[in-house]
Amino acid sequence: MPTSAPANALPSGHMMKPSRARMAGIAIAAFAAIAVGAMLNARKHDPTQRESSAAASPAMSQAIGQPPVADRSAASADAERSAIAALLGDGRRRQRLNDIDPQTFVPAYGALAELAAQGDVRAAVALHLGVKQCEPAPVDAHDLAGTIRDIEFRMPHDAAADEVQRVKALFDACRKLSSEQRGSNRQWVARAAALGDDEARFRFAQMPPDRATTADYWVDLDAFRATANRYLDDELAKGNRKALLAISNAYRGDSSVRKPDPTLEYAYLHAYLASGGSLPDEELQTLEQYQQRLGPAKTKEAACGIDTHS
Repeated sequence: MPTSAPANALPSGHMMKPSRARMAGIAIAAFAAIAVGAMLNARKHDPTQRESSAAASPAMSQAIGQPPVADRSAASADAERSAIAALLGDGRRRQRLNDIDPQTFVPAYGALAELAAQGDVRAAVALHLGVKQCEPAPVDAHDLAGTIRDIEFRMPHDAAADEVQRVKALFDACRKLSSEQRGSNRQWVARAAALGDDEARFRFAQMPPDRATTADYWVDLDAFRATANRYLDDELAKGNRKALLAISNAYRGDSSVRKPDPTLEYAYLHAYLASGGSLPDEELQTLEQYQQRLGPAKTKEAACGIDTHS
């Protein structure tokens, strides 16, 4: 893979140099060597990177391992099989949010949950995407009425009419989910991640436990960090370019996964861009802000893979 930076890779004028430290036994493209070296040095000084000796709480263990299986819907067997086939796809391409029709998904929730519990990663992904589709749906008739009034207040008449129809259709489909099913997005992300889906692993790393809803927050947080870091390291070891971006995000100040480190955050982001990764324009502006915050010396140091922790 070429190691020269693409047009959108910043800063310009700095070639990627070999890192002082390398991860033995990892067959990964040269673009990641800098990031891997920085990761190894950072982990020596970062207590959040050590595997937690505390066991995860039952709730967290359940979410990461075997999620509860929902009751089967009342759909006929033939209709259910047809729905499952449509939701799982043919396996030749990744399922996307827009692939999941709530009208098809909701009656098949129970069957998909059983498949996911049996180890079907596509079912777990479909459950995550389907529940995500239903998250913005009004929860009851009162909520629907208020949503419609707000749409009609904010939008021009023609556009409002179309949006109202869309919201009504979403409400009609998603109202058949129980409150537990509507709140199950995190457990299906965790299940898909445990079954090896890389996108789910990156998403899991951005979903720390909710302090307001768990009595074992600190135990769950330790388990979450250990699991999220294992996923990120595994994907990096596979040579997954997106792992560079995910690890950069893990070093952000608002992340719960790794100890905040602006230099490593920038170094991984630079490695991602130098490997051919792309970012939206607004995130490229964020990259420029990193440079300004770090200053010229630290920016060059991070981009060149200089060991800042030894």
